[in-house]
Amino acid sequence: MTKDEELEQLRAENRVLREALQSKDSELDQAQQANQDLREGLKQAIIAIGAGHERVNVLEGLIDALQERITTLERQRAKDSHNSSLPPSSDRFVRAPKSLRTKSGKKPGGQKGHRGHHLRQVEMPDEILIHPVLCCEQCHHVPKKPPCLSDGRSSTCQPSGFGSENIGWKKNSVRSVPT
Repeated sequence: MTKDEELEQLRAENRVLREALQSKDSELDQAQQANQDLREGLKQAIIAIGAGHERVNVLEGLIDALQERITTLERQRAKDSHNSSLPPSSDRFVRAPKSLRTKSGKKPGGQKGHRGHHLRQVEMPDEILIHPVLCCEQCHHVPKKPPCLSDGRSSTCQPSGFGSENIGWKKNSVRSVPT
């Protein structure tokens, strides 16, 4: 081989090596950029992990406080008039007893067919009490002359527990005059 051929061969090898070097430089730049991106991502992850640790610490403190509160409330709930010096009126968290009574389906009040109980009227009362009317029930007008007795119903009763005398009641009322 001649020197020219050898020189040409060396130049071709040099070109190939330069192209390989440029390719490797380009790969190195890409690797450095990827490395830089990974470092920034790692910094952000470390910051996020630190914030997560702070949040975990806060939540653990909250859990501890709530567990203490639960323990206190359970102790309070366990105390009642049976196992402490508390009076029975302070028993709390006790459900009211549920009635076992079932609905009958009847309406409230007196039922049809029931005779009822009331005071019986007597023929001749021992005493008659008259309640005078001082004014009209509707217009509250005070009449100048004494009111007339109405033919309204008078009641006579014999209350239980008042002895054997009969008392009659009469209502003295003002008659309304049709106009």
